[in-house]
Amino acid sequence: MRQATSTTTIVIVFFTSFASGAIDPPSAGEQLARMVARFNEIEQSFSKELRAANTSERRSEEITAANDRYRKLHAAWAEEALALIRKYPAESEAVPLIEKCIERSEASLSEFIGIIKKHHWTDPRIGKLIHSIYQASQSECRTFALDVANNHADRNTRARASLTVGELAKWRLTWDLLPSSSRPNDPLSSDRRNELQQHAETYLSKSLQEYADVTVNDGPGKIGPRAKAALVGLKNLPNLIAGKPAPEIIGRDLDGKELKLSENKGKVVLLVFWASWCGPCMGDVPHERELVERFRDRPFVLIGVNGDAESEKARAAVKKAQITWRSFFCDGDGFHEHGSIPAAWNVVAWPTTYVIDHEGIIRHRNLRGKELDEPLSQLIVAAEKGKNVP
Repeated sequence: MRQATSTTTIVIVFFTSFASGAIDPPSAGEQLARMVARFNEIEQSFSKELRAANTSERRSEEITAANDRYRKLHAAWAEEALALIRKYPAESEAVPLIEKCIERSEASLSEFIGIIKKHHWTDPRIGKLIHSIYQASQSECRTFALDVANNHADRNTRARASLTVGELAKWRLTWDLLPSSSRPNDPLSSDRRNELQQHAETYLSKSLQEYADVTVNDGPGKIGPRAKAALVGLKNLPNLIAGKPAPEIIGRDLDGKELKLSENKGKVVLLVFWASWCGPCMGDVPHERELVERFRDRPFVLIGVNGDAESEKARAAVKKAQITWRSFFCDGDGFHEHGSIPAAWNVVAWPTTYVIDHEGIIRHRNLRGKELDEPLSQLIVAAEKGKNVP
């Protein structure tokens, strides 16, 4: 009887305290932060479902179901997140929630920009928003991104926004040069191409000259090496196409030994940009091994450019996948898959491949699997005969 009385008293006290306001409801900042956490939970759950679906016998059906659930959950989340931002636009925690909103949709971008200008212009965290905002289709978004790069009071924010604008402009120019079958965007208009060229040149140069010492947004590296490599890639844009001489690559392989692309003059080169974290890259390895074996003792060589952050991981992948050819490693760049070699060669997707003939001329880009067989065979025959490739 005594125990029951005690329990009843605790329950009464609890409800009395809640009703009287002794236990406070979540603050505005807490509500906004919880929506950010909820976003991350949805993303993590979706990734987990996709990994499970990829190993299932009902792979296609389960991937479709996972995507359907994700879209519904995200739509509901986005509606609630927007309502909270509108309710508490001046709260500091609104900034990371806005970041999550614009990661997945261009909806409400104009409204978000207005909120940022009014309440959060001095917040250095808005530099992280530039990646999504600059790529949006609305011209006011690009204007906002340039305003941050040019005029934000915080030097680091200006620096990171400048690098982002320059890299994204170069990235879009690179996509436009790809064949229509592999290009995810419509062709650029002449005016838009000229604008992107000007943005890339201006903001990459500014990044290198004024902000080389600033740490990048997405890693431990500095802006200087990233901007320098991107400028090399920008200069290479008109040259990394079929019929042009392949740029030189000088570096070290995964074992730290010197390696030069030009050392293979007289041989057909298959240059593959790969990484252990890239599923399609590793999926191509069995056929690449077949090519190496098929063309053994003939004028052919396969050379990789590895994008792993750590050479140990790359070497472990080499051993596990039985990769027998050498690979350049971007060690020391501080930005690995965006390192100096991938940036100079304008790699926008992994894997990326180049087929280079025995005279050092690029002949094909982004051929994979069986697509490589006939072009390589023809080029190798031409190399054996010492003939020029038309």
